[in-house]
Amino acid sequence: MNGLEFSAAVARAHAPLVQRAAAIATSLGANETIELRDTSDRSPLAPRVRSITLERATVPQIVRESAERRTLRRRTRNPHHRHP
Repeated sequence: MNGLEFSAAVARAHAPLVQRAAAIATSLGANETIELRDTSDRSPLAPRVRSITLERATVPQIVRESAERRTLRRRTRNPHHRHP
């Protein structure tokens, strides 16, 4: 299968980000599979599968783990911050 693959748990935990990534992958006509994973997922990846691990963090950033692996750290909302 080509395109974006992710579990139901990843879709629930990172819904807005998964929707955006799926739209981007579709518009690019991705010719390879990219697996979206949650940082808590410990299942092994197949060799040479491209993956993006989604992680909540205080500072957003993209980390290149290897040629096939990236970690996307997205900002968490501060539960103590109140919007006016």
